[in-house]
Amino acid sequence: MHLTTITGRLHGRGLRLAISAIIAALLAVVAVPAVTSSPASAHGWVTSPPSRQDHCASGTTSFDCGAIAYEPQSVEAPKGSMKCSGGSDFAVLDDESLPWPRTNVGSSLTLQWQLTAAHSTSTWEYFLDGELIATYDQGGQQPPSNIQHTLTGLPAGDHTLLARWNIADTPMAFYNCVDITVGGGGTPDPTPTGTPDPTPTPTSTGTPTECSPAWNSETVYNGGSTVSHAGNEWTAKWWTQGETPGTQWGPWESLGNCGSTTTPNPTPTEPNPTPTATGTATPSPTPTTTTTPAPVCNGPAYEPGRVYVGGDHVRHNGYAYKAKWWNVNNEPGTAQWGPWEQVTCLD
Repeated sequence: MHLTTITGRLHGRGLRLAISAIIAALLAVVAVPAVTSSPASAHGWVTSPPSRQDHCASGTTSFDCGAIAYEPQSVEAPKGSMKCSGGSDFAVLDDESLPWPRTNVGSSLTLQWQLTAAHSTSTWEYFLDGELIATYDQGGQQPPSNIQHTLTGLPAGDHTLLARWNIADTPMAFYNCVDITVGGGGTPDPTPTGTPDPTPTPTSTGTPTECSPAWNSETVYNGGSTVSHAGNEWTAKWWTQGETPGTQWGPWESLGNCGSTTTPNPTPTEPNPTPTATGTATPSPTPTTTTTPAPVCNGPAYEPGRVYVGGDHVRHNGYAYKAKWWNVNNEPGTAQWGPWEQVTCLD
């Protein structure tokens, strides 16, 4: 065979190989993003009362939180941890030496979650200073993006509340720590002071109950926020804006009067008072409690298929019920540990 013919064939084969190699390289470049890309880390965190990562994201801490400020929803780690970070890379959340902001709350507290990905959920667990105080079973279902849970009977004082969201179809959980102060205020002096007057005269002791900032129709309030309105103190049961405190079935719960003083009974007039069976002196001030009016029995009837949120009231089979958390198609009175709480009603 002629030399030029052989050379031409070799060149033609080399060209085909080169073109094939270029095509394969281009296909590899296009395929790489499909293999290496992953969905954004988007899950959920407690926003009210603000969790530690929520304070970091809102810039309300006096220190630098680091990367958690940009992804408060991503505190994800294997189930079972008792750390605020869950053992994740966000170890700053575990640092108890930092001045984490605290939220003043009552003995009943509603926690508001913000979920950016509603994973199938097994349970929600809440620990107060390391002790389990409540578990909510989601049954493997997907929760709503604004799910709430209400905790009751919280003891007074400073506490750290750990919220653990356990995912049903993975070994992972999401962690939040909320720093709270339950109750507050000083303890009245049980010993009467001053010199008794010849005539018993009711006198005011102590200091007036200080009111929270006045309610504003344009302000957004989260669950646990407190305001004053019409001479009373109110606390928000969930997120609200433009809803006047005192509206029946509304988002506000009365905490009683504010801006007034307590008036004890008059003390005896004798220099050395001697208690008698008919005396009116009370050596120790008697605390008074304010209760929220009970719902009326002729309220709205329960409707299957309707979505109810924590705080909703319904009437069913002659009884009144209050929703403890978000639910749908959970008939009141059928489950002992269900989402409905039977309450006293006023006819």
